[in-house]
Amino acid sequence: MSMIDSIEKPTTAAPPLPPSVDVTDMQFGRLGLISIVERAVKRNGPIVTLNLPGGQKMTVLGAAAHGAFWQANPDAFHKDLKNPNSGVAMTRRVLGDTLLTAKDGPEWQQMRREMTSLLSVSKPWFQRPLSGATNQLVSDLVTRPDVPLLEHCMAWATRAICDPLIGERALDASAQGIVHALNNCFLALLSDPSAAHVAATQKQYADVMDRIAQHRGPDSVAHHILTAAPKGADHIALLQNVVGGLLVASLHINALSLFWALTQIAEDDDLQKRLSFEGRVWEDTPRRAVDTPLAYACVRESQRIKPVMAFIERQVAQTIDIDNHQLTAGDTVLFSPWLVQRNSAMWTDPLTFNPDNFAKGVRHPVGSYLPFGLGARQCPGTNLVNQQLTFAISGVFQKLQLAPNPETRPGDIAPMFRVNLEPRGQVRLNATPICSTQEKVKL
Repeated sequence: MSMIDSIEKPTTAAPPLPPSVDVTDMQFGRLGLISIVERAVKRNGPIVTLNLPGGQKMTVLGAAAHGAFWQANPDAFHKDLKNPNSGVAMTRRVLGDTLLTAKDGPEWQQMRREMTSLLSVSKPWFQRPLSGATNQLVSDLVTRPDVPLLEHCMAWATRAICDPLIGERALDASAQGIVHALNNCFLALLSDPSAAHVAATQKQYADVMDRIAQHRGPDSVAHHILTAAPKGADHIALLQNVVGGLLVASLHINALSLFWALTQIAEDDDLQKRLSFEGRVWEDTPRRAVDTPLAYACVRESQRIKPVMAFIERQVAQTIDIDNHQLTAGDTVLFSPWLVQRNSAMWTDPLTFNPDNFAKGVRHPVGSYLPFGLGARQCPGTNLVNQQLTFAISGVFQKLQLAPNPETRPGDIAPMFRVNLEPRGQVRLNATPICSTQEKVKL
């Protein structure tokens, strides 16, 4: 019987609970969540419960079949707003009612519809900044080689995201600052859910939204939201719910996604030549991600091997049997793009960066690729993120050849999971402008 066949609703004789492992504070601090999960799964199989410090329990669902079940049964799992120690509940304490943290139901569904419309890749405000942001990234990589790559990527993401959301460059620093403050707050809450600094972060967040409300640009998401708001609506709350949520969801994910893509492509000179040739057809003109299929495949392959959302937390909505083990309503589970997308049972040579995994016509088993989640609450901005990243990858390699900086140590580029998948240290790349007469290469 296959794994997917073994997933079914409870039978009369309840199966046992998943195996469990105890995790100490020392292990959590020394190893980090990725290593802990990998070791637990290697010893116990793809479903295992982690007994974390402080009494919290999380059951890892680390097989593609688990993702397939989630996709087929989206109502079986939901975001946990009741447990104050859950990631989404802690985020909700600070952000309030955003698409990330809203309760399931009609209100969330309406917010989802509105957000999907605002985040359409056809919206001109999202196309507008891409060329300038990418050209500035190219310039910065050449003229500021001592600056860590992640800082360059964060600057690119800020230009690409803040322009359409806010429409006023003077507000970019405030927007980037509040995202850093919120991420630090979320990290602190993981170790101290009662942290007193939440109130200070909430005030800083509201102050930034107030500045956006007063000084937003005329052609921006913020302006659209406030112009369409009903009379008497709380403008600050509206911006927190939509613009604030988008900033938190987008800036670091876009920056880190670009970072991991650039570091992996920098290892392959031939791939860079192919990207350069493909991109020169388009130069700086707007296009869809699929118009530069090699650059798009590089983005997707990077999201496979280095998923920024390495773990996705959900709560079991109803008691279910899975892999001959029982999960009870209310249990916290971790779906893991990190495990599934690097599994040799699902992917050939899974730890090798290979854009051909996403060449036209290549298909993958259901549940084997979930960098932005699955089900009803999958990130609505996935297409937009991929379009922006594809444009940036195509634009960078039209003009630059990148190479690893020998001063970057292997430990610096090793991934660690905090709020997202980040490098452990400061990583730099060497950038060399390429000649426009570069020889034609085979795509």
